[in-house]
Amino acid sequence: LDTSGNAHDLDDSSQPQAMRAARMALGMCGILTRVQLPVTPEFHLRRRRWRVDDMDAFLDQQLPQLKQQYDRFHWYLHPETSSSWPMYWEPATAEESAAEGRTCRTAAEQWEDAQEKEFGVDGLPLIMRWDNCSDISSRSLTHAVDMEQQPLWNGEYYVSLGDAGEAHATREILKGFQAVAESRGLAKPSKHLWLHVRYVGGDTSSLLNPCYGHATCAAFELALTAPAMDAMLPPWEEWAAYYGAMEKVLRGLNGRPHHAKYYTPEAPLQPGFGLPVGQFMQACRQFDPQRLLRNERFDAVFQAGTGAEASGAAVAM
Repeated sequence: LDTSGNAHDLDDSSQPQAMRAARMALGMCGILTRVQLPVTPEFHLRRRRWRVDDMDAFLDQQLPQLKQQYDRFHWYLHPETSSSWPMYWEPATAEESAAEGRTCRTAAEQWEDAQEKEFGVDGLPLIMRWDNCSDISSRSLTHAVDMEQQPLWNGEYYVSLGDAGEAHATREILKGFQAVAESRGLAKPSKHLWLHVRYVGGDTSSLLNPCYGHATCAAFELALTAPAMDAMLPPWEEWAAYYGAMEKVLRGLNGRPHHAKYYTPEAPLQPGFGLPVGQFMQACRQFDPQRLLRNERFDAVFQAGTGAEASGAAVAM
């Protein structure tokens, strides 16, 4: 709805620029009254996780094959033990899920169980539990909530690499973790440090394109966890040192941070994504020709924060 009271029905095919502006919005592109989202009926998934102790064999041989074999694939790396933990989802029928007899746990069930003990029945901390199950998609995909439930420091970087580049980056990150541990007088990195790698696709029409213009990329997510739900977080300085070691490697490979999880003082420059500021403001004029949704104070802060007048850089959230 624009500020003259006119309704606009936008989609990517007929009005792509307006859609990109509406996704960025910032309160400047009219009033969103209705959003149509694509939905998929519930389906069943089987979730599997196992341990691999030969890290070199995993990185060089198994990882490239697993990435090709499974559409939904993640893996963890435990720096202290150098063990890898691949995990995948695959389709299952309702009958197969029922026959397996191991339902996936909801976030609430995970949280309740974590109140009682530090480790699960498989001896793993919360961040790595309950992966071997089969259930409807809304439950089988609650895996990511494991990390959100446990107190932790968490940061993430997106980088587009081939298989060999990814293996090399992982080994360099591990070297950095080892250097941090030794600088703190430890023989190995903290046992509460976990590296999680998942694979995502880019949405080139969206401001929030996680791959910064690439079609696909790897998300390197680092977590330093508390030892239990009621325990104190590890020291900030320890977390910052480990995250800095990972960041040094991935920034050198043109990686970019997940800005909602970014913890270091200086954010790297971002390549253009979304709409450049000038195009964004121009697209918004059709929804707010009277400038009712903007004022001089907003313009001053907005332009100062983005360098809009000087560089025409893309809007950064």
